[in-house]
Amino acid sequence: MEQKGKKIALPAFVGVAAVWFGTHVGPGTATGNQTSSYFAGYGKAGLIGGVIAMIILGLCIYYCIEYSRLIKTTSFKTFANSFFHPYEKIFSTIFEFAFVWMVVMNFSGSLASGATAFETQLNIPYWGGVAILCIITIALTIFGAELVRKSSTVLTVLILIALIALLIFGLTSPESQFMEHWNNTIPLPDTLPDKPWYEMLWSAVQYAGFLAVGMMGTSLSVSDTLKNRKDSKRAAALGIILNGGLICMIAVLLYAYPSVVGDYFDPERTSTTFIPNLEIVSIIGKSFLTYFYIVILLGAIISTLEGYGFGVIARYKDFIPVKDDRVKNFILLAILLVAGILVSNLGLDWIVNTGFRIIGYVEIIFVVIPVLVIGHKKIKSATAKYEPEE
Repeated sequence: MEQKGKKIALPAFVGVAAVWFGTHVGPGTATGNQTSSYFAGYGKAGLIGGVIAMIILGLCIYYCIEYSRLIKTTSFKTFANSFFHPYEKIFSTIFEFAFVWMVVMNFSGSLASGATAFETQLNIPYWGGVAILCIITIALTIFGAELVRKSSTVLTVLILIALIALLIFGLTSPESQFMEHWNNTIPLPDTLPDKPWYEMLWSAVQYAGFLAVGMMGTSLSVSDTLKNRKDSKRAAALGIILNGGLICMIAVLLYAYPSVVGDYFDPERTSTTFIPNLEIVSIIGKSFLTYFYIVILLGAIISTLEGYGFGVIARYKDFIPVKDDRVKNFILLAILLVAGILVSNLGLDWIVNTGFRIIGYVEIIFVVIPVLVIGHKKIKSATAKYEPEE
């Protein structure tokens, strides 16, 4: 779009926040699976758990993108080596391992949930759905960071519009039990956990923990357009608002349908790819909401695939012995997609409840705590070295 010969562009920090949002709103988030696992068992307190988690994560991302801006890098390896010096051999290695782990987990979860949605809602064969997702991911990712930023921004807007519509119809539906649940006037499913509110704080830390490396890596991979510290702060603040609001909306929707959460926690459930939000759509009974939900789910899946995919490209493309950048990008994406297809056979439940939690404990100890402890000092030191006039 042009006006008087000049291009109209969104501020750089919006693009970075959109990539963070797009990477976060992956299969576990869009399906309601992650929110159910981490926050739905804490009653009213669980409604704000996502905000606490995103504040913790937002601080980590701010230190990451601002430090990366100062040392002028979009590679998480370069960032980690510099940020964790002189102990980079330990922390940088763990950072890299955790990033690759999260990329594979998210690729596999995205492919599994996306293909399942194609199959159950659009009657597209499972492997046909996998092929469609692979083609879209490659098309949006191999052409560089600018396309990733723009497409993530568009997908973010579509996802938010569709999610808000789903929330409104979900809460106003006769099937909604939000107020009854709030006022404790309905019997809750025996399978629905009733955990003390203070345990939710640890759950929020765990949630931020397993996301930390992945969100930091993808955010810094597209942070090259940030011009100053204000941009970095704005990117982090907008990201906290978008991502915190996202989890709150999903938590409110799940709170209104305790029977679905009860089914999620039911030890006798046989499905390994349970989609709580889709179950709610089925209960509401309005067919057009299915299409709203498909927009949310597929938009979330595509933005996650391209966000994580480009994060890997920014880190590893120099190791591919090919001159053409697009060919390098294609080779890396092909490797990731094959790995994702293989791991997706374990099911979304295993990916969210086991794959994410395992790496979450590692990241809390070796990423979240160290970044929060030394982040301010590192920013101050890098500013003195690279921008002494400010």
